[in-house]
Amino acid sequence: MRPTRRPPTDRAAGTGIAPILVPLAATGLATIMVGAVILRIRRHEAKAMLLDLFYLVPIVFVAIGRFGPESFII
Repeated sequence: MRPTRRPPTDRAAGTGIAPILVPLAATGLATIMVGAVILRIRRHEAKAMLLDLFYLVPIVFVAIGRFGPESFII
């Protein structure tokens, strides 16, 4: 007898958190970080700008991954 396979579920669904909030939060934070990078460029703060870019990369990765073509498929 083969075990039945359960469909994949979103981990946020078990906690009662709306799954749409994660990509929206990541998009908002990415917008703030882009503004921070622009500010650092204007102030000629290269080291701080690199740190802001370092934070921006995973934030954009999460936003794209959650808004991607298979993000809300159950």
